[in-house]
Amino acid sequence: MNADEHEPAPTAVRERLEREEHEAAEAFLREHQPRLEAEKHAVRELGDRIGYGRLMQAAEEVWRDINRERGMPGAEHTVGPCAAVLVPCPNCSDGLDEGESCDWCAGAGRVTHRVAKAIGDLGR
Repeated sequence: MNADEHEPAPTAVRERLEREEHEAAEAFLREHQPRLEAEKHAVRELGDRIGYGRLMQAAEEVWRDINRERGMPGAEHTVGPCAAVLVPCPNCSDGLDEGESCDWCAGAGRVTHRVAKAIGDLGR
């Protein structure tokens, strides 16, 4: 590197990368918006017909069956309790960075009252 050349400051590089990532995500959403809206409409129609709780349970069951067939039991997403019975996760009250996962709430940011009490009892 010549004396009159210099590397960009790490902050500037990070900001540029974040901007490029945001722009790429926006472009992806614009390109795929019609498909995403069609999928959302299909889910709404099915949920209205069979119930949204049953829709999520059935999706979990199908995903579980597929994963078992592929030799990957336990890889499916699971359906949890209704959000109305949950409280903010005390372990996440300090705030986790995006992409981090809490051992208590798995990044959902919500737990049951009983789990919140257990976290408090452990002094976390």
